[in-house]
Amino acid sequence: MEKVKETFTRSPARRRRYVDYLKFHGISQPRKIPLFCKTRWNSWFEMVNYTKDYLVYWHRFFQAELEFDKTEALTTIITFLSDK
Repeated sequence: MEKVKETFTRSPARRRRYVDYLKFHGISQPRKIPLFCKTRWNSWFEMVNYTKDYLVYWHRFFQAELEFDKTEALTTIITFLSDK
């Protein structure tokens, strides 16, 4: 989860592309990923709850982002999402 937060906090443009990506894939009211705060347990719960619904979209989105920006965080996310 830390790497996901890192990729979105360092790139506001990525946040916009993510919402556009969800719209393109038929999500009528897409939401940005609710990023957690280390000291607030409810923010962790909100992010996990969000992830269970949107995880299916993450692999392709982060794969496309990796082509734009080859960061260590994106590489780590793709590695975890590719591991069954």
